[in-house]
Amino acid sequence: MASMDAETQFLAQIKEDVELVGERIIVRPMVRSDLDQMQRWRTFDEPLSQTWNLTWHTRGEMERWFNRRAQDPTYLLYAVTLHDGRLIGRLSLRHVRPGDSAVLGISFDADWIDQGYGTETLRLFTPYYFEKLGFRVLWLDVAATNLRAIRCYEKCGFVRTGGRYQPIPLEEDLSFLEEPENAPLRRYFKTRLGRTWLLFHDMKLEPHNCKAMEGVERRNPR
Repeated sequence: MASMDAETQFLAQIKEDVELVGERIIVRPMVRSDLDQMQRWRTFDEPLSQTWNLTWHTRGEMERWFNRRAQDPTYLLYAVTLHDGRLIGRLSLRHVRPGDSAVLGISFDADWIDQGYGTETLRLFTPYYFEKLGFRVLWLDVAATNLRAIRCYEKCGFVRTGGRYQPIPLEEDLSFLEEPENAPLRRYFKTRLGRTWLLFHDMKLEPHNCKAMEGVERRNPR
């Protein structure tokens, strides 16, 4: 019973409103009205980036997507906004295990990538994750072809712990791999059981590797 009470208190704590303010961005809990801005995000056109595009077609689909996550105690959603309120990204924690770990998800509007916002978001959020919430480790998985994201994660202190192959959706167009400039990416794919599989890296971040916590004064979230 005591452990259940502790878990309930922890889940209540991480559901509290928090606002992490950075030089260019703010990270805060996602609210329902954020969905309207997210639906206006520009879609990704690059091959293998289109899986990050939102697939909502109706307001009802948006509501169901949000409600499922808002009601799941092991899933947390955060919005990444500019100081003027524009929503440029989202961050999630799934498979939350109080006091131990969670799995990170992070994505941005296509108009705001390659501008350092991912690195700034993680360096703002990870000290809060470890110091305030008391987690032991932060996990993620990333496609081996997503070199931009991998550079960002490694810059923040994530280290690779292994890899595994996941099947590519049957409708995915992989013809871009036939182009000479994409030849280096072919080594991340393999064919098995009539399907094409893509390598994903497992990565983790622990407090002693967290770059945002090295040689800087500890900050208390508001």
